[in-house]
Amino acid sequence: MSYAVVHMQKINAGAIRGIQSHINREHEPHTNPDVDPARTPENYALVESRNFYRDVQHIIRTHAPKTKTVRKDAVLACNFIVTSDHGFFQQLPPDRQRAFFQDAVDWFANRYGKNLILSAVVHMDETTPHLHLSLVPIKDGRLAAKNLFTKSELRELQTAFVEDVGATYGLQRGLEGSNRGHLTELQFKIRSSEKALEKASERVSELAKEARVQEAMASEAEKRLSKARNEAAGVNTEYLAKRAYLAACDASSAVSVMYPDYAVVKKSLFGKETVTVPKEKWEERHVSANEKSALRRAVRQFEGAVDDFRQRTSGQYVTDLEKQVEELSSENTALLHENRSLQALVRQKDHQAERAMDALYDKLDAVLDKLPAAAAEQFVQEWDANEAREKPEMDLGPEL
Repeated sequence: MSYAVVHMQKINAGAIRGIQSHINREHEPHTNPDVDPARTPENYALVESRNFYRDVQHIIRTHAPKTKTVRKDAVLACNFIVTSDHGFFQQLPPDRQRAFFQDAVDWFANRYGKNLILSAVVHMDETTPHLHLSLVPIKDGRLAAKNLFTKSELRELQTAFVEDVGATYGLQRGLEGSNRGHLTELQFKIRSSEKALEKASERVSELAKEARVQEAMASEAEKRLSKARNEAAGVNTEYLAKRAYLAACDASSAVSVMYPDYAVVKKSLFGKETVTVPKEKWEERHVSANEKSALRRAVRQFEGAVDDFRQRTSGQYVTDLEKQVEELSSENTALLHENRSLQALVRQKDHQAERAMDALYDKLDAVLDKLPAAAAEQFVQEWDANEAREKPEMDLGPEL
């Protein structure tokens, strides 16, 4: 289940140059740990601006005639990040990804005015594709971010976006009523990395279990294959023994040209010769014709059974077992490879989260150094309290 994420960040005059540099990738690929410079050429603009400050001033002059002066701390633009989770984009072909972001731009244009959109750029060079859409907040002919994007409007924006755009792509709305409040873009990325790290860790555990099951199945198949081979070898040995016994019988039953010394030759009155041998010698040395024929029939039946056994056991059955062992071994290797890849992703996400946190605290330290001691201490206390409230809730959701 994937959720639509629409996150807003307000931009004042002091930050307008920085957000332009970030969105247009003017300097950042060398300093931002989240950016893969090799993929930066894949980024694309749906609405392009090369000079945010100049274009903002033009939009204000053209569409906010009631704004006579602009305060230094006024919000000049609102930057929306439109995205979802990594899995959502993995199953979406590139042309459908672009269509999703274009639909998002069209939706904002219809809701707030096409002429107010300053920039719309899709970043493909970070972990998850996302749209940066910046617009100048003008309402009733005035620059008025506070009046335009009220809490109720932000909630309604979330619902309407999912109904009009997200649902078309199978996205859902997150839970309403969250007290998380607004996150800075850096905090947003940290939370996103934490969620991705958690999912990757869960997948690593699942793969480890699957690998153990596959190893057990492969081991069992090996045992069955070995047993089949041993049975085939035993039958073959018995078959060879029967053949040897029959050959010995043939040799013993062959009539010799010379009579043995214990044979007595007598002639009848008419000259007919008869040969007489002791009974025990006959029974000891010779097999009757009937017994020999029966033995030959038994050997032929045995040979037929051996051939059938070889076809079923030594042939197709053993071949099937060998194929099963090979398939299980191949699948196990694939699982182990995926496991290693996900473990590498876990380490990468963990490292990115650490660097992002370090960058966040560096920025906070720089701000706190400029504040009076009492104000800085109060800010830290409020920050810690807010972090304590937010900590149990790991789901970003699409709330603003």
